[in-house]
Amino acid sequence: MIAKILVVAAFLVLLMYVVLPRRAPRPAWPAAAPRQGRRAFAVLCVAAVLLLVMAVLCAAFWMGTLAGGEAGDTTLLRVAAVLFTSAAACALAAFLKRP
Repeated sequence: MIAKILVVAAFLVLLMYVVLPRRAPRPAWPAAAPRQGRRAFAVLCVAAVLLLVMAVLCAAFWMGTLAGGEAGDTTLLRVAAVLFTSAAACALAAFLKRP
């Protein structure tokens, strides 16, 4: 199951690499240091992606426990919900802080 998720993620990354425009070549002179807003935007985007991946993994582990016969424990589902909510908050903050 995890292998299928990784294959789908790799396919999406390849699709984005093909579809999105290329970056402009770097100029010969040194570029200015990135602004604080751009750095915060990048940190929020990375945090949102990592939290989303962790939420998906927690949900997958919870479904694995259901398949194993332990249907009473919902701790992993609650952790996945908190991680997903945190990912959504980081994504919203990154959307509002985009350069």
